[in-house]
Amino acid sequence: MGEYWHIENDDDFEALIIYFLELIKTKGLDELKKVNVVSKDYIVLNNISKDIYDKREEIFERFIEKHPQLPVDDYSLENINIWFDFIEKEYDFYSRGDIINFSEKDLRDFEDVSVFLSTMLEKHLSGIWVKFDFDGECSVVIDKICSVNKTINIVAILNSVIGQGNLQIIKSIFEEIYRNRIVR
Repeated sequence: MGEYWHIENDDDFEALIIYFLELIKTKGLDELKKVNVVSKDYIVLNNISKDIYDKREEIFERFIEKHPQLPVDDYSLENINIWFDFIEKEYDFYSRGDIINFSEKDLRDFEDVSVFLSTMLEKHLSGIWVKFDFDGECSVVIDKICSVNKTINIVAILNSVIGQGNLQIIKSIFEEIYRNRIVR
C-alpha cells in the first residue's frame, strides 16, 4: 500500500493538523503541494473507480453470466455467506501484497467483485451509485443505503484488505447492514 499518515486517536489527528498548519505558515502552499505526492496504488484505484462507474452494468452482467449459481434476488444473511464464501474460493487477488503489482486478471477480478458487491447494495437496499470526479480524482461510492445516509466505497474497502488473506472485514460490514436495515 502507499504511504500515509496513520491516525489512531484524537491526539494523532491534532498533531497532524498542527504539522500541516505549521508547514503552511512557515513555507507556504507551494511546500504543501510538494508533500501531496500521489502514490501508485492511488492512481490504480482512481482508474478502477472510473472504469467501474462507467462500465458497471456491463461488468455486473458479465460477472453474473460467468457465475449463474450466485443468488442475486435477495439480500439475506444466507446469501451474504454464499457470496463471500464464493469470492474467497474463486478469487485470490485479495491475498496478494499490493494492488500496484496486480496482473491484468487480478485487476479485472478486483473490478468484478467490487461491482458485484456494490450492485447488491444498490439492487436490494436502495443504494445509489455516486461518482465523485474532481480535477482528475475519482471515487465511486454506494450512497443512501437503506434510504438513509449510509455510504460505502467498496473499492477502498476491498483495497484495505489486500494482503490480509480474508474478506471477513467486508463480510461483517454487509452483515451489519443486513441486521440494521430498515424494513420497507
